[in-house]
Amino acid sequence: MKKLIGSFVLSAMLAGSVTAFADTVDFVGVKDIDNNIIKITGDLGVSDGEREIFLLFAKEGEILSANAYFDGINGNSQVITVPADGKYEYDFEFSGGGGNYYVYYTGAVKPYGPFIYISKEDVNEFIAKLGNQEISKDELFEKFSIYSSSMGIDISDINTAEKKDYIASKLYELNEEIAENGLEAIKEIISNSKNELAFFSSLSSAVSTYEVNKLITEKYAVVGINITAYNSLSETRKNNLCKKFVGAKYKDVDTFVKDFNNALNSATNDPEAPSSGGKPSGGSTGFGGGSYSPVTDETTKNTKANSDTSAFGDINDVQWAKDAIGYLYKNNIMSGVGGNSFDPDSYITREQFAKIITLAFGVYKKDLKCEFEDISESDWAYSYVASAKNSGLMNGISDSGFGTGAYITREDIAAILYRYLQSRGKTFGAKTEFADTDLISEYAMDAVKNMAGSGYISGIGENKFAPQDFATRAQAAKLIYAVIKGEQ
Repeated sequence: MKKLIGSFVLSAMLAGSVTAFADTVDFVGVKDIDNNIIKITGDLGVSDGEREIFLLFAKEGEILSANAYFDGINGNSQVITVPADGKYEYDFEFSGGGGNYYVYYTGAVKPYGPFIYISKEDVNEFIAKLGNQEISKDELFEKFSIYSSSMGIDISDINTAEKKDYIASKLYELNEEIAENGLEAIKEIISNSKNELAFFSSLSSAVSTYEVNKLITEKYAVVGINITAYNSLSETRKNNLCKKFVGAKYKDVDTFVKDFNNALNSATNDPEAPSSGGKPSGGSTGFGGGSYSPVTDETTKNTKANSDTSAFGDINDVQWAKDAIGYLYKNNIMSGVGGNSFDPDSYITREQFAKIITLAFGVYKKDLKCEFEDISESDWAYSYVASAKNSGLMNGISDSGFGTGAYITREDIAAILYRYLQSRGKTFGAKTEFADTDLISEYAMDAVKNMAGSGYISGIGENKFAPQDFATRAQAAKLIYAVIKGEQ
């Protein structure tokens, strides 16, 4: 143990030094319980060079004095050299006995802690109880949290009741593995459980089939997905499968895998699904992939012989949009999803909408470029996104991201079409006030009110506009058609 400094340093540490370090200590835990090796990690933030911080591990309730600190009586003292990037992980032998410790460190107003240090014997006794299911599931996580840092396990991110219940259930149900392999089994269970929770969180927040597909292809091993069978599907079949899991909420792996396998079997055996060699829809594939032929301004003016709403067998329930769908299909602006389907109720992504408006308004140019980080020149939608951006019709969701794969909202469509009509010199009359006006984003407020007041858009009932709701393919077709007919 290194002897450090005198009373002036301790006073600075306890009161908070003038040098403020953010998130100095992130985690303290046992790395090697057999040899009493402690691991401490943190991040000071980037600086011009290396720097030192002072650490004192002091037992809860003990009175800290300058002399006691200097002599190392009240806890372990350490000096850590931190590199310029601010990130550090430091191991050292801990000489304190069992108990609750607080870590006082340079730049902190409050200490980190408590860090609970439990002897090897007591930890092993607790592990034996887990293996024998001697601790009830209801009280398991609370007790586990006491021992976790002494096991070298960080559970600081298990911060909701749902996550805690999930961890407790796993530790309880997998007791035989714990009985056989002890601490190593516990560490593996916690690691796997965290990965599963992260998977479920990403799935529940997914707003597009693109995101679901990306999650499946990157994290399939986390939940045991048959990736070989999934990859054998055509893009259309993958898309249809992923639609079922957009925003889906799951609480356990078994239920998800059962549902996924059922969906996989259905997709594999569906005789109506077009093969991977079939032509994808007009920008409606959820993954931003597929094989598309470039469409020029001239081809958008041509009509498709013998093509009308009879091409689709699933639009009878959207009578209000049939004329719009037929017109856009006839003029090569939108097409179906294969299998005589238009899929009117599916949500439409931002890049799909970019394709529609650039074709509908004659601003598509295949050689244009854009610099969004979430779309590359090899993506099917790249030239459409570039055309929408360069025409001024659509912006990204940030300076660097277009929002590829995300569904487009009703207020976003209103803002885009309003921008187009303004560029054409359109003047607007009365403004419509909706009951949920307070939910409309500031950037879209004038667009929604003016477009509604002029009859281009309408609400969903009860005088509500639902600005944050995602737009469907049928709704997008109807809105584009209204603008086109208004221009003619």
